[in-house]
Amino acid sequence: MESDGWGQDATGGATPEEAREALRALQHDRVALAARVRAPWWYHPVLGAIVGAFIASPAVGSTSARSTLVTFGCVGLVFLMLAYRRVTGFSVSGAAGPRSRARMLAVLAIVLLLFVASMVLAATGNEPWVVATVLAAFVAVVVGGRRFERMHGEELRGGR
Repeated sequence: MESDGWGQDATGGATPEEAREALRALQHDRVALAARVRAPWWYHPVLGAIVGAFIASPAVGSTSARSTLVTFGCVGLVFLMLAYRRVTGFSVSGAAGPRSRARMLAVLAIVLLLFVASMVLAATGNEPWVVATVLAAFVAVVVGGRRFERMHGEELRGGR
């Protein structure tokens, strides 16, 4: 049988050694990708601060100040995403597998609950307690985000 230069065996497929080499190359690429999409140290604290601004917004006195805070939060998110893409070369829009997806959804649920709590506190005249929801959201985003990132990397390295 004639070879086309791709090292096919008599059955027309790749040889076992070529298949092993291809799998090793894929594993190497997965490890490199997981290392490359890792966020810089400042990413999660900045994200936590931006989320904290959104959580604090119901307690801000005037409508114009609230609108300004939300606007700066939105602009901050855009710049944070652009900075992440510039540093890593990637734009991660979701989870790599079920564990990181569950972590991401859990952090999102916590943040949404804290935002509702902030609105309730502000509506009932307990604005000083909104600080607690802001701090809790900051911690949830930083700790949950870093755990998400660790799980995301494990799932990328594992090919999930």
